[in-house]
Amino acid sequence: MNPVNVSEDTIVQEIAIKSPAERIFAALTNPDELVKWWGVEGKFQVTHMESDLRPGGKWRMRVRGGSGTESTVD
Repeated sequence: MNPVNVSEDTIVQEIAIKSPAERIFAALTNPDELVKWWGVEGKFQVTHMESDLRPGGKWRMRVRGGSGTESTVD
């Protein structure tokens, strides 16, 4: 893993995926694509996604847990 500065409320995850960089970028930044695969069946799912990668833009998603509790990740 690459060294990063993190605080107690930061989660860092690193994975390797065999796919062209353009496809990975689209899967992480295109709301229509991300909601198709991000989540764990029966545990949580993405219910809303915003992705504006311009300077000052936001990347945010809302997830619903298996108990119905919703959280926002941004």
